[in-house]
Amino acid sequence: EKHHLQNPRRYRWYQRRVRGANLHRPLMSFIMGAMPEQQEEMSVGVDDVVKMRENILAVEKSEKGAEKLLRYYLQMTAMDCKLPINENQIHVTFTWYDSFYKDSVFSGKRGSAATSLFERSCVLFNYAAVSSQVAASQNLDTDDGLKTAAKYFQVASGAFSHLQNSLVPLMQKVPTPDLSMEVVTSLSLLMQAQAQECLFIKTVADKMKAKVTCRLAASATDFYGDAYKEMSSVNLKGTNWDKLTAICLAKQNYMAGLTEYHESLSAQASKAIGVELGRLQNAEKLLADAVKQSAGCFECKDIHSKVIRALTAAKKDNDLIYHERIPNGSELPPVSRAPMSKPTPVATEVEGWSDVFSKIVPLNVQQAATVYASRKDHLIHMEISRLREATNQLNSVMNQMNLPAAIEDLGGKEIPASLIEKCGDVRTKGGLMSLRQSFDDLPSFCCETRK
Repeated sequence: EKHHLQNPRRYRWYQRRVRGANLHRPLMSFIMGAMPEQQEEMSVGVDDVVKMRENILAVEKSEKGAEKLLRYYLQMTAMDCKLPINENQIHVTFTWYDSFYKDSVFSGKRGSAATSLFERSCVLFNYAAVSSQVAASQNLDTDDGLKTAAKYFQVASGAFSHLQNSLVPLMQKVPTPDLSMEVVTSLSLLMQAQAQECLFIKTVADKMKAKVTCRLAASATDFYGDAYKEMSSVNLKGTNWDKLTAICLAKQNYMAGLTEYHESLSAQASKAIGVELGRLQNAEKLLADAVKQSAGCFECKDIHSKVIRALTAAKKDNDLIYHERIPNGSELPPVSRAPMSKPTPVATEVEGWSDVFSKIVPLNVQQAATVYASRKDHLIHMEISRLREATNQLNSVMNQMNLPAAIEDLGGKEIPASLIEKCGDVRTKGGLMSLRQSFDDLPSFCCETRK
């Protein structure tokens, strides 16, 4: 039967509405001041960026729409270190509306900030939202639909996770509630749980063994439980957040009930009637809770009815034939897990996209080059000063020693006349014997001097 292959309701998130922003004039003003020689060339890139932003103002809920958002996000990220948009450098005010208040532009809460960080965060939020909408629109009765839904739920989870880990922590103040750490964390977990549920549905559709399907269902239960725990800590009055939180709890119980049901099928195959009954009793209780909590938001009555029929039949067989003891819930062994869904990291490139300002050297590189040049000039100046000082000192010593004037160099072919003259003077005064006598007398002269 296709009790849980009938498309259960999947949850996508709403996009943030956005107002137009004047990017062209501030960007060109900065380029004219900082790099006037590249003004004409960079104006083409500025026009491309303006066009990219216009394309995401009312993006379609499709894979192409998600790609447009990702392309603009990557361009803004690449620009951040080259054309810094902030209060003090390139001043552009970006205005986005909170996704919780989507009914009217006039009633919606809006946030404004003159930073590239806020713009990138909102664009990435919408990329995650559109990805979730693409996933939620798939037909889960087809193999391709299941694969696409699982893929885009994981893409959405990865985008929300990137917001949680890399962008929101950098904000000094969160302009709108939907960008709070608790909300983006909750949405990341919710999307991951739905991806895991899609993978579970595919294993059922492929008629895989009950041991495999129950492990996937158990991991989906864990993901929904983590999402519910995180969502319960968020207080957003006047929104549908509380309703979504309740449905997340219903989904947790629904997947837990399916886990127990598939464990009962495995026990039935191994003729463990007591374990089968224990699993079916757990499944019936969990699915009954899911029916109440879901309030009709997704279909779970059919599988609940099927479990009741299976439980009734198993009880009858046990009472008439097997008479096995039914273990309590705490006595049943824990179910193994198979967490297959993971947040997909945000892509760093898109086919057909390249940085339109690739020729601009990043500001931090320019600053580092300036510091390097200054430091190099300082070191060269210090070395030259030391060399000049050493040269002056050497010249002074050589002047005191009458050098190089005192050195007569005749090329090594003959003895200088001054040396011959001095040798003759030594001979007239006693020669070598007289010199040796003078050296021998030095110690006695030294002793007399000391006395």
